[in-house]
Formats: sequence, structure tokens, C-alpha cells
Amino acid sequence: MTNDHPHASEAAASPAKRLKVAHRSPQPRDSSIFTPFRTVGLVSPTPVPFTSLPLGKTTFQITTSVGQCLHTYDLRKGLNLVFITRPQTPAPITATVAWKERVLAAWGGEGAIQSPGIWVFQRGRKCAQLDMPDRLSEPIKQLIVFGSWIVGRCSTRIEVWKSANYEHYTTITPSASSGPTRSTLSGGVCNVPTFLNKILVGKQDGSVDIWNVSTGKLVYTMFPPDLSSGAVTSIQPATALSLVAIARANGTVIIHDIEKDRVIMELNTHNGLHRDITSISFRTDGHGAGEDGQESGLMATAGKDGSDVTIWDLHKGGRVVGVLHGAHNPPSAVHGGVSGGISRVEFLPGQDVMVTSGLDNALKTWIFDANSLSTVPRILHSRSGHAAPVTLLDFLPTNSEDADATGKWILSAGRDQSLWGWSIRKDGQSGELSQGPIRKKAKKLGLLGSSLEIDSSTSLDDLKAPEITCFAYSLNRDGGMGAAPSAGGIWANVASKKGSPDASESGMTGWESIVTGHRGDKYARTWFWGRKRAGRWAFETTDGTEVTSVAVSSCGTFALVGSAGGSISMFNLQSGLLRQHFPAPLNPAQAKKLKLEQSDVTPPSTNTPRFKPGIGKHRKAVTGLLVDPLNRTVISCGIEGKIKFWGLHSGVLQDEIDWSPMTAITAAQYYKPSDLVAFSCDDLSIRVIDLETKKLVRELWGCLGQINDFCFSNDGRWIIAASMDSVIRVWDLPTSHLISAFQVESPCTALAFSDTGEYLATAHADSVGINLWNNRTLFAHVPTRKIGDEDIMLATLPTTSGERGQGLLSAAFDEAEQENAEDDVLIDQSAADIDTLSNDLLTLSLIPKARWQTLLHLPTIRARNKPTEPPKAPEKAPFFLPSLINGGQEQKVLTNGAPRPSTDNRPLSHVSRPTTSSTQSEFTAHLGTFANQRQNRDPKPLLTHLSTLAPSAADSAIRTLANLDEMTAFVQALTVRLRQKSDYELIQTWMSVFLRCHGDVIIGQDDENEGGNEALRQALRDWRQEQGREGKRLDELVGYCSGVTGWLRIQMSSPTTSQRYLSTRGGSYGFSFEETVLKGLAADQGLFLPEDIPSLPSNWQDDWSHMSFSELAFQIFSLYIAPSEIEPVALRDIIDRSYSTFRDSSVTPTVTLDNARKIHLLELYHGETFAFKDIALQFLGNLFEFFLVKRNQGKSGKDREHLTVVCATSGDTGSASIYGLRGKKDVSVFVMYPTGKVSPIQEAQMTTVTDENVHCLSVDGTFDDCQAFVKDLFNDDLINSSQRLAAVNSINFARILAQITYYFASYFSLVRSGTYSPSTDQIRFVVPTGNFGDILAGYFAKRMGLPVTKLIIACNENDILHRFLQTGTYEKKPVHGAAAAGGLVEDGAAASPEGVKETLSPSMDILVSSNFERLLWFVAHDTYGSKTHNAQERREIAGGKVKEWQTQLKTDGGFSVEKPVLDAVCADFAAERVSDADTIATIRDIYRWPEGYILDPHSAIAVTAALRSTEGAHQVALATAHPAKFAKAVEMALLEEKGFRFQDILPKQFVGMEERPRRLRFVRKSEGLEGLRKLIVGEVERERAKM
Repeated sequence: MTNDHPHASEAAASPAKRLKVAHRSPQPRDSSIFTPFRTVGLVSPTPVPFTSLPLGKTTFQITTSVGQCLHTYDLRKGLNLVFITRPQTPAPITATVAWKERVLAAWGGEGAIQSPGIWVFQRGRKCAQLDMPDRLSEPIKQLIVFGSWIVGRCSTRIEVWKSANYEHYTTITPSASSGPTRSTLSGGVCNVPTFLNKILVGKQDGSVDIWNVSTGKLVYTMFPPDLSSGAVTSIQPATALSLVAIARANGTVIIHDIEKDRVIMELNTHNGLHRDITSISFRTDGHGAGEDGQESGLMATAGKDGSDVTIWDLHKGGRVVGVLHGAHNPPSAVHGGVSGGISRVEFLPGQDVMVTSGLDNALKTWIFDANSLSTVPRILHSRSGHAAPVTLLDFLPTNSEDADATGKWILSAGRDQSLWGWSIRKDGQSGELSQGPIRKKAKKLGLLGSSLEIDSSTSLDDLKAPEITCFAYSLNRDGGMGAAPSAGGIWANVASKKGSPDASESGMTGWESIVTGHRGDKYARTWFWGRKRAGRWAFETTDGTEVTSVAVSSCGTFALVGSAGGSISMFNLQSGLLRQHFPAPLNPAQAKKLKLEQSDVTPPSTNTPRFKPGIGKHRKAVTGLLVDPLNRTVISCGIEGKIKFWGLHSGVLQDEIDWSPMTAITAAQYYKPSDLVAFSCDDLSIRVIDLETKKLVRELWGCLGQINDFCFSNDGRWIIAASMDSVIRVWDLPTSHLISAFQVESPCTALAFSDTGEYLATAHADSVGINLWNNRTLFAHVPTRKIGDEDIMLATLPTTSGERGQGLLSAAFDEAEQENAEDDVLIDQSAADIDTLSNDLLTLSLIPKARWQTLLHLPTIRARNKPTEPPKAPEKAPFFLPSLINGGQEQKVLTNGAPRPSTDNRPLSHVSRPTTSSTQSEFTAHLGTFANQRQNRDPKPLLTHLSTLAPSAADSAIRTLANLDEMTAFVQALTVRLRQKSDYELIQTWMSVFLRCHGDVIIGQDDENEGGNEALRQALRDWRQEQGREGKRLDELVGYCSGVTGWLRIQMSSPTTSQRYLSTRGGSYGFSFEETVLKGLAADQGLFLPEDIPSLPSNWQDDWSHMSFSELAFQIFSLYIAPSEIEPVALRDIIDRSYSTFRDSSVTPTVTLDNARKIHLLELYHGETFAFKDIALQFLGNLFEFFLVKRNQGKSGKDREHLTVVCATSGDTGSASIYGLRGKKDVSVFVMYPTGKVSPIQEAQMTTVTDENVHCLSVDGTFDDCQAFVKDLFNDDLINSSQRLAAVNSINFARILAQITYYFASYFSLVRSGTYSPSTDQIRFVVPTGNFGDILAGYFAKRMGLPVTKLIIACNENDILHRFLQTGTYEKKPVHGAAAAGGLVEDGAAASPEGVKETLSPSMDILVSSNFERLLWFVAHDTYGSKTHNAQERREIAGGKVKEWQTQLKTDGGFSVEKPVLDAVCADFAAERVSDADTIATIRDIYRWPEGYILDPHSAIAVTAALRSTEGAHQVALATAHPAKFAKAVEMALLEEKGFRFQDILPKQFVGMEERPRRLRFVRKSEGLEGLRKLIVGEVERERAKM
């Protein structure tokens, strides 16, 4: 591919440039920005075997090599890391041995670079080293200690030292083998305890020599039984006297009697497979072998080219009794793949515990269960890390479990198919995220059996998910350790299962927070971070190709998956369901429309969208996916070089940036605070775009190889990138300059920058660890000037011990800062040279804020740092320090505890070298120059010099002004600079310091210097005048700006007409939403309404079509609630909390009863009380809580506002109110119901809630008595003077608002199903109606723009609304006695109001529909208000008319409306009256339909009305309650139906509810209002006293 970019030649650098980078100075130097800190993730990554050391009888310490230092783990503490050795060895460690609480480590000898050595460590510190023989250049491969000897085995020689003094004793050189290799020794050395001073040495030719180390003589040679046996690979003494186990290259192990030189037994370990045995160990606790397992003679063998440990019983000729398959990873045949093989196996002395270490960076202990029939041990402890190089890294943000965890955790993935979480604070907390019961699966597949026929190359990793190639996360919904576990296993593909998953439990406890893509796999997998385990879902790509990129929305709800074929899909992490495609698939109507548009040759209009629905799919692999924080836009990029912007909810392409064929995009990174997105490209550049403008703002060049990874700094100022040329580069985004670059030993494959800015983490191609680097700029000023290739430095990688690294503070004060001191001065001087842009502007300096603030508060800082007492000389030197210094002469100590000053002539350090005088003389010279100027006086040189001084030096310079003339000149210089409107904050600081230091001189009276004093005072007067003038100007400017900002804020946040509320009776206007919710009822007894019903956005059908219920609610509620009252983030939170407890993920699902008849059912009973009122009252309860928290901020005790909610209920309203308000702070709820007249389940739902703010009051009367009590309370001045009463029934507009959403949700559900087309079909909603609130919400939806043909009022035998639509007369017709009888007492019919006809649907038994008043206001507004164009007059006319009608209703029992009013109502509504007999028949008929659906009586009324329609429109009937809530009516209808059992539909939440403890109070009607008032006030005061 060609590249015409002007920087392309730089990117494809010439060979000379490459050589220049490659051959720079080999002396490592730290980067100017990053310094090495330490390495994490290393346990046992080298072939050097571990060594163990018993500590008494209680524990063992196990030491492993991690390169140039050792890690020591304590077995009793669960393999906790206890020591890391320091200092590091000069070269990699080659052998270790533990001995007498010490560890010997041999190092070096590889090649001619470093001669070998042996160091002795104790408790992690070097305490000695062994004398090394001359001309030793071979590495020491094994160490043993026995008796008084230390023996080290090399390739061709054996070195012997005295263990008492570490002196070299002798060198043993066995005879050379005849093979082609130079190596003579191959299988190690060992000593046999019964042979004094003797060692056994395994050789390349298969023989074993016995040497006397004391005399240095060969004692005997044991030859192999077969010359083709090969080299000795391992040798180990057995537990029996004079016996030793010898393994050879042909895979055989023989038990040899060295005293008699004869083979006791020969064991064939390879079983047809050539496996070298490199480690042998014998169990020494006397158990494990024999028929009963109670005899000694158990042996374990393992090799570096296998992953299994073989367990042998040496009784009766020897046999295999078990194989520990997959103890460690097998070696990988791929370069850079998973490291594997077992480096050592060892039985701990006298224990039933076996320890293994592998080349897979793992250390494990295994235990043999005494009473188990299995001869294979089980895992006891494990410490490990990545077994292959790390390929992905990122720092995790703060989570809900640990608020201080920012920057603490690193998430990493490697080629070993694992996902790890690393704690950089507590090493023991790190661990791999579980992929489920891998070993259990392996057992089922036979991989972990004892059979030897299984190929040992089979690994447990074969059962893991493939290598992770990308991951994304968001911890906002992570449930921590409390997240719901998966009962159905892990990584299930929801698309392949029938039915919708139950997400109710995860809705309360949180769900998965990590999503990963895998190499060669079409599934993206989810993970729980808090539980550190695999998640429930596997998301399949739409086109079945490999996952190439993933993303998670900031809210943690959605996961996006991009594929190699260019598809993008969005899934819900809570339910696992597919929610969107990008582009979204077209429904039949959209497809037809698009086809017509494509065939139309007419030029598109200017209003035509640039991109049509259904187009824009990536043609090649998607390499990056991002979601903006507001969940509005999805950004994707692909190999074809295009960046696409999608509407998250609509799936429609909104915009596109095309860089093809110039470059291909390989990855993307998003910095959310600045809305910047960076893309790495295959032309070796990084391009940055601004999401707001969708314009390219930066191009960063300089990489000389493929960009492996890159990231933003925590503040978004830098971009850090790693490339294949092993260089890590840092660019400054504001200037586009390369400001730092350093080369490391191997290419960096992944990097990440912590959110706190403290650390940079890197992973490299030749290491399984993670390197941490400190950010020096947090603590020191680091020059960030532009650099070139010649400035790239060779940096030293961090180490596991942190020895060559630096802590955060030490990194701030290293020598690099001193070397760049001159550069700092130049930068500061250049900063001071910036002139004021305009005389009307005030310019601040570019001096760091900390510098002038330190100068201002220097006395306070010095006072705090002053020692409380003088230092004292120690009475006795610590044991680890010599007591004498200076050549054995005791140091003299002064009486005050301070040492005598040194009298030698050694030069002082930079820290103690005095520089004050030179600083003062230079300052004085500049001051004198300014004082001598008579015209055009320029204070710039003087003040520029002062600004470059450190705070203490500047304080000293000002403090040492020698006389009044110098003071006068200094004040005049500050005044001149103030007039120039420059360095404003510095001028104020210096003047403050000057007055603090010389205030006594200024106010003092000195006759001799009266003239000088007067000159100084005049200079100060001039300063004060100038300061006053400038201060006044600044005040005016700040005031003006504040006013403009305030005006803009008011204009931007002022409520619209749909966000201001009025009373239906014309007496109240201009109410906020908050006032509307808290008041409930207007002062004139009218109901609140918005001044206007808002219209929907122009593109609502596309943008909202794939939104969830909560997202739809947010869009709708935002039209009625001003952001100045509830900010969008807070509103989203209220909505999410309100609907997270619903049992169905879609909250209000729409199901189809009959496709042919076009009958659908909108299920509204999936809330906590199984009734439609949950949808409104959950939201209302959270609104109450939000407004009270806002009002009570900073208040305590009785100053806090408290809400007292009172309501009367016949069943459903009470339980829904309780569940919506339970546990809410500053809210008390009192629910009154008639004793014995609500259904048992309804009473149980109310009274079994035991929250202290919930009070159920059982009144010995009727529902009308309860309702009368509520009205009396609201009209009672006495209780209203002490309590803020609130209502929750449907007169509260928030309930109407909440119910609007499910009309839109149902509409979009039908559109998505394909059964309904908006362009050709009609839709009607049929609502079972009592108080008119539910259907009024549908009326609001219709007026907003929802294409509803008709709203059907479905009434029972209380038919006031049906009669109104027939006659135009709204009239009460109460019935009493036998005429009112009916319904079922068990279903709550007895709780109906006085005068109504009791029916099987008691929730609809009403005389007057309260909310009908709201509809009348709109009809009056449109009918009578049309005579005027003044909006306020129209509202007043409507309010007056409604007040007139309501007065007639109260006095006359009814009213009639004129025909235009009735016609206006009938234009939107129709009505059906349904009898109890029809209700029972419908319940029975619908049950007999193929679906076998069971309706409650209220829902049956709606379905009956829907079935009467003959218009052919889609009928959506609202199912308002679960059938179990009205059990008697359902049983009456279905009792004799075949197959019906009520227990089958009884929710588990209802089972046993009536037996639960209850909390209620009985109220006698005879106690009257006074008794009820006393009860409520007493309970509220008791609650408030506990707060």
C-alpha cells in the first residue's frame, strides 16, 4: 500500500535511523517521565527447581527462582510470599539449595559475559558469598549441601566448598564422555546418607560415578544395564539403605543397590512415549504404599517435557498406582506459547504433602488423603501467574466494594488462555478468574484418571476458552461477591435456548462486568469481576465469524461484539438477550421503503438523512468498539479504514469518517472526559478525532514498527504507545510533540496507565510478568520539550524485588531532575516572557501553582516541619552497625546531642552547598538596575529572576532587602508590573510576603530616616491605589461574567410548558414538577396537569425502537421533568432503581393471544405486588425519596423535612404503595383498609412488610370510612401544622406519567415482532377502567404522537364512563342493598365503596372516576378555548369550565356536556360494558385457546371488549393483575376445566405468605379523627427520633 502522507517517510524510517536507535549508548538510563518500580506476576518462570526448608515441625519454606532473585513462600500461610531476596544477583540464577535457614543461589557462567558466583541469603538478605575458583566459566547447574560440604555441579566439573567458612576446597573433574557433546555430567549429583563424604554423579554416557569429596578421588563407577539407555537424567537416594533411583534418557528408572552394585528393579515410565524423567522423589512418612497404603515405598517421577506426575508403589516389583495428569502445563511447540513441563517434584520430609513446580510459572502443593481410595493427590495450595507472555493489560477503576481501590487492580490476559486480576497492593489477593470446574470436566472426560494410555500432552488448558484477544469492562453493575451465581452453568448461549432467562435475581445483586473475545472463536464470553469467575453468557457473532472487538457501555448494561466479518451486535448483560444490530435489520415496511427509494431517480431533498436504515455494515473485521458515556452513540472502526458512528438505540448509521485506502485502523482508545478517540493505523501513525465535531485533531508519528498497544494518560494530556521496535513513546496531545521515548530489551506487547496517574504497566514479549513504572511528573516538574530519535534512551526494566526501581517519592528526586535543572530555568524564563495579549486582559503567570502557594504559606510549612525536640545520640549502636567509626575513633558528641562539625576539607554536597548569597547578590543587582532607571522603568528582568527562584530562596531574597531604598524600589517594581496587568497572582504573593517580612519597618517611626520612610509609604499608597483600581475592574468583570453565566443557565434549564404544571380548576399555575409530586392535590381541590402535552422528537420511531423500558421511560419523563429539577443522571438512577426489581427484563412484556384475531395482551403485573400499580408507585416512592434527600441536605433532627403518606385502599393500592415506599428515608406511610374486607393475599402483602416506616391500619368499618378518614386528615389544620401529608393514589400526576411508558413499550414490541406495521395497520388499546388513570396515560401517549387509532374504555357493571359516552351525561347512580350485592368477599369485593355494584372485578368498582376531570380539562381547553389565541386565557377558560362541572357533580350528582365536548371525547375514546357473566365466560374461553392463558377478572374485561371489535385493528388489552390475586373468580371460571390446578399458577412469592409474621394496628372507627391523628403523630415522632 502506498502512502502519500508527508510524514510517511518518517514513519518508514531509513536504515540509518534504525541503526541510530539500535546502537545508542548501552548504558541504561531512566526515562524523563517514567522510572522502574517493580514487577508482579512471577512465581516460578525459570527452569531452576525450587528448594524447600523445614522450619521446625510446623511449616516449610519453599524458595523459587524468578530470574535474578528468589521468592520464598510459607506453606503454613497458604504459600504466602514472605521474602524476596535483595540485592539481585549480577546474572540469572542457575541453581538453588536451602540449608539451615539459609538459601544458596548460584548465578552466572552463561557464555563469557559473567563469571559464576554463589551468594548466601538469609531471610531475604545477602549474608555471605562463596569463594569461587579461578578460571571457572561454566554455570553451576545444581547445588547440594551435606555434612560439612557444599557441592556444585557444572557441565564438566564439580566444585566443592567447606560449609563452615564457604572456602573453596577442591575441584573434581570426571572423565569426559565419548559423545559429541562437551558436557560430561548430565543427571545431577546426590549423596547417600550412609556413605560418608561420598557423592553420586550421573554422566552423559549413562554411568554413575561415586566420588569421595574429601580426598577428591573416584571410588567406583556403576555402568548402565544397557548401553543404549542414554544419559542419566536424574538421580535420587531412596528411603531404604544403600538404594538409589536412577533415571536415564530412554525413560527407564532403576532402583540400584550401590553397595552390591546390582539392579533391584527396573521401571519403564514412558509406556511407548519417550519422556525424560528429570525429577524423582520418595515419600518419607512411611505411608502410601502396600496393599493397605500403610507402608513406605511410594515414589513420584516427573519430567520437564511432560505435564504429569507418576506415582509408583515399589512393592512387588514396582507398579504405577496413579498418574496426576495435568499437574502443570505441557511444553508448547509454538515459540512464545505456553511454557510447560515440571521442573521438580518433591515429597516434603515426614509429610503426606507433595510439592511441584513447573515452567508454567506455577508452584503447587498436593496432599494425599489418608482415608481416600484414590492414590492420586488433590490440590492443596497453588501460587501461579501467566504461563505465557501477557497480551492485554488495563487498570480497573474504582468498584463498589472498595472505594479506595482506584489504581489497585490490573486486569490482564495472556497467550495461556487465562484472565488474571492483579493487586499491586496485596500480592496474596491476585488470582486467575475461574473458568469453571475444569478439573471436574477433565475427570468426566477421563483426562484425570489413572490410566497410562492417555497421551500426557493432553492439557487442562484444552478445556479452557481460547486465548483472549480483546476485553472490555464496566464495574457499575458488578455485584461484587454478592453477585447472583449462575445456576445454569457458565457461558450459555441464550439464543440457543427456548424462553427468556430469569434476570430478576441479578437485577438485585448485579451482573457480569467483563466481556472477552477469543482467538478463532465466534463467542464473546462474560465474567464476574467481584466473584472472580466466569459469567453466564456466551454472545455469538451475527455472522458466525471470529470475535475481533468488544465493548461495554459505561452503565454496565450492554455488551457490544464486533466480528471479523464486520458485524456488530449489542447484548443485555443482565438477561443475555440480543438487543440490537448495527446496522439494525429492517422490518418489512422499512425494507420496502428502502427499495422504493433506491429505485427512485428523484434527487434526495435536503431533509433526507445521509444514511438510510439498514446500511453501513463494515466490510472487513471490526477492530475497535466504543460507547459514549450517555449511551447515545456507538463508535466502531475497521480494517477497511472507516470509522462509523451509530445510534445506540436505533442501530442507524449517523456519520462516517473514511480514511481508506490511505490506511487501515488496527485499534481504538477512548478518553471519555474530553470526548477524544485515538486510532492506531497500519501506516504507523496514531490519529485523534474529536467526537463532538467528528474532525481529525491530531496525527502522531514516530513509531518505527507495528503499534502493539497504546493508551491515554489519566488526564488525557498524553498518548503512550508501544511498537515492535521495542520503544515506548509519549506524545503531548496539546502540542503533538514527542516528549519522551525509551527503549526496552524486548518489544512491549501491552500497556496501561492507571486512573490515578501513579503507574504505567507494561508487558513484554519475552516475559510472563507485568512491569510497573512510576510517573515522576506527579511529584516533580519534568521538562516536556520536543525530542528526536537521538534522544531515545535504553531503559532498565523493573524487577520483582524493586531493587533497581524507585518508589513514588524517590522517583521525584532522582539525579535526572538535577541534570535538567538548567532546562527548567530556561522553560520558566521563556514562560515569563509571554506578553499580555491585550491591555484589557489580566494575565496570570505560567509558574506552577504549587510554587507561589508554597511561598505564601512558607512560615506555616516551616512551623509544621520543625522538630519537637533536638536529636539525641543513641546510647548504644544497633547490633547491625559497628560501634566505632572514623578508623576506630569514637565520635565526639556535643552536650546538646548534635555531632561536632567536621573539620576536614572534603567538598560539601549539592544539598549543603551554600547558594543564598549568590542568589541575593543577583537579586540585588537587578533591583539596583531598576532603581537607577528614571524613565521607561522595566521591572521585567527583576521579577523574571525572582519567579525562577525556589520558594525558600524567593522568601530569603525578599526578607533580606537591606534598606528603605531597596524596599521602595521593590514596591515600585510590583506596582509597575501590576499596571502592565501581568503575573497577577505572583504580584499579590510577593507583596504579601513583603508586608509580612517588613511590616514593622513600614509602620515604625524613625526621625533620622523620615525621608526614606515617606518615600516607601508613598510607593505603598501608589500600590494601594493601583490595586484598588484593578480590584474594582476585576469585580466588575467577574460580576458581569457571573451574570451572563447565570442568565444562560436559567435560559438553558428553564422549564418548558410541558414541565410547568397547573390545576384543572384554574386556581393554581406555574407549579414545578417537585411541587406537583409532593402536593398531590392543588389548593383549589383540582388535579395537576402539565400546561401543554409535549410532542415527540421527529426521529422518535427510529431512535426509540430498540430501547429498553427504562430507556423509554427516561426519554418520556425528560419531556415532563426539567433538568434543573432532576438532573439526567439522577433521573436515570431513579428509573433504574424503580424497575430493577421487576421479574421480567422487559418490565411490561406484550404477548399475542391470537394472531388471526390480532389480539394481544400487555402484561402489567410483573412487579413486586403483581399488579399494574407497581409501575407507578415504585417510581413515585423513589421520587419522594429523591426530593426529600435534596431538601434535607445539610439538615439534621427536626429541621429535616418529613413526608407522611396516608392512603385508603381496597387492596392493590395499599400493597403497591407499601412496596414502593418501604425503607425510604424521611417517609412514613400509613395505609388504612377495612377489617376483613380485603382478600387474604392482599392483606398479607400489606401486613407482612415489617419496615419501621410502614404502618398498616385495620379499620373496623367500610372502605368509605377509610376514605373519609383520609379526607379528614388532609382538611385537618392541626395535623397539617406538624405533618407534611402526601397522597399516592392516582390523583398524583407522577402515577399518570409513569404509566405512559408502557404504551410506547407495547407499540415498539409489536413493531419489532413484525406482526404490526405502522404504515398499514391500526392499533387500539383496550383498558379495564375504574378511576380513569390507566387509560388517561394512554391518552397522553396518543396526544404526544403515538399512532393509536382508539382507546377503548372497558367497564364492569359500574358503568358511569360507558353511560357518558352514550348520552353525554356524567351522573352518579348509586345502588344499595340487594341491588349492590355481588362479587366475591374472598377477592375483596366487600371493600368496595358505598353505593357501587359489587362485581368480580372489585378494583374497578367506583362511583366517580377521579381522573376523568383531567380529560375534561383538555377537551374544554380545545373546545371552548379555541375562541382566543392567548394561551393563558385558554387555560383559564378550561379551568373555569371544569370547576363548573365538578361543582354540579358535587351538588347535583352529575352534569351534562354539550355535543362538541362529547364529540371531542368520542374522537379518541370508545366504551364497552362487560358483565360478570361475560367476564367468567371470557376467562374460560381464553383458557381453552391453544395457549391456555389464564386471565384475572379485570384483564378478562379488557379482552372481552377487545373481542367485540370488528374493525380489524390490532387490539392490545391491558392485563392489570396476576390471576392469583383474584383466586376465587378464576376458580369459579376454571374449576371444572380439564388440567386446571390453581397451584400451577400460584407465584412462589405467595406461598406461605399468610403464615408470615405481621405488623399492623387496629383502629376503631369510634376513636374518630382525634384518635387517628394521635396515632399517626406519635408514630412519626418515634421514627424521627431514631434518625
